Amino acid sequence: MEGISSVFGTAGKDKIKVSEDDLKKLPLIKWCILETIRLRAPGAITRKVLKPVKILNYTVPSGDLLMLSPFWLHRNPKYFPEPELFKPERWKKANLEKHAFLDSFMAFGSGKYQCPGRWLALLEIEICIILFFYYYDCSLLDPLPKQSSLHLLGVQQPEGQCQIEYKRRK
Repeated sequence: MEGISSVFGTAGKDKIKVSEDDLKKLPLIKWCILETIRLRAPGAITRKVLKPVKILNYTVPSGDLLMLSPFWLHRNPKYFPEPELFKPERWKKANLEKHAFLDSFMAFGSGKYQCPGRWLALLEIEICIILFFYYYDCSLLDPLPKQSSLHLLGVQQPEGQCQIEYKRRK
């Protein structure tokens, strides 16, 4: 919250406009968003094999489907050291100014098949978080639930509820 207050002044008092320069002063917010997405990447990326492809000693015939799970890729210590830890600072190395993620980050797809709206989606999340924490105080009412063991398809759900209380700042 201190970072938001240092950029926008006393929290919750006035309406604020969030500029690109303001966002550059708050990189930790974007890093936290990306780290959250890394740890909770949804679904699987599927591609149809157009012509036979050899992977190690196995040939995948044309017409078959290949699937990649960002969930498991993002937990590979070869690409993300200490992969189970929430470490937003790992995103310092990404060249976000030039719209480049860390290598092996696949939450939005890859190559020519990347989501065209990825930067807009991140911007919207970033602005929503800034506005929420500027206008509201919040606190956890429940302990953080365990991570679900179902992590192959869809959006991951926690194993229990996690309620928060939020109050408008005065």
